[in-house]
Amino acid sequence: MKLVKDLLARFVQRDVVESLVTCSDVIGFDTNDIGKHCPAIELGFSADKIIRSDNFKKKKVSDRDMLGIITDAISVQKAMCKKLLQKTPITYPVASALSCLDPRNMAGSPEQCKTMMRRLLSACVEGGFVVEADCDEVMQQFDDFIHTCAKGELENFCVDDRLDTFLCSRMAANYPKAWSVCELALLLSHGQASIERGFSVNKELVVENQSEQTLVARSTSSMLMV
Repeated sequence: MKLVKDLLARFVQRDVVESLVTCSDVIGFDTNDIGKHCPAIELGFSADKIIRSDNFKKKKVSDRDMLGIITDAISVQKAMCKKLLQKTPITYPVASALSCLDPRNMAGSPEQCKTMMRRLLSACVEGGFVVEADCDEVMQQFDDFIHTCAKGELENFCVDDRLDTFLCSRMAANYPKAWSVCELALLLSHGQASIERGFSVNKELVVENQSEQTLVARSTSSMLMV
C-alpha cells in the first residue's frame, strides 16, 4: 500500500493522499477523479533535470507538447496504481478479513474485528477447514479474548514482534478453538506468485525493450552457438 500511496502522491493532492489511512481507502480511491489531481505533477528528479537542461530548452517544446507529456505521465502512473491494486491480495475477502488478527485493531475496533472474524470463518467453512458447528464457540472465545486481554498489551503490540507468538501465548491455553482458527489463518501460504511474476516482467522487459542492434547481436550469438 505504501508504494501505491507514493505513486498517488505524484499526481494527487497531498491532503487527499493523507486522508487515505486504511487499505480500504486506498483500494476504493478513484484515480480518474480529476478534481483531486495536482495542478503540477511530480515527474521525478531525472525528468525535471532534463526539462531544465539547455538542450531541452533549445528544442523549443510547445506548451501543447508539455501538456501531452504531463498527461501521459499521469496516465502511466494511474495505470501502475491500477495494476498494483489488481495484484494485491488485500482485494480478496480472506486477506482483508485477516485484519481482525491485528492486536491494535482488537483494541481500537473490537466490533469491526468480530465482523472480520465472521467473514474469515465463513471462508474457512466454505473451504472445509472449519466445522460449521464450531463457529459459534470460536466467535464466543474470540470475543472473550478481546475483552479479557489487557487493552494495553493489545495497543502496544509492535509490528517488529511475531504475531503468532503474541497470540499463541495468550490464546492457545484458554481459547483453543479461537486459536486454532487464528493459527490456520497465520499459516496461509503466500506462495511464489510474486517472485514468478517478477521473473515474467523481467523477461518481458528484456525482450520488448531491445534495440535493433541488440536483436542482431542475439541472432549472431545463436548462430555461433549452433
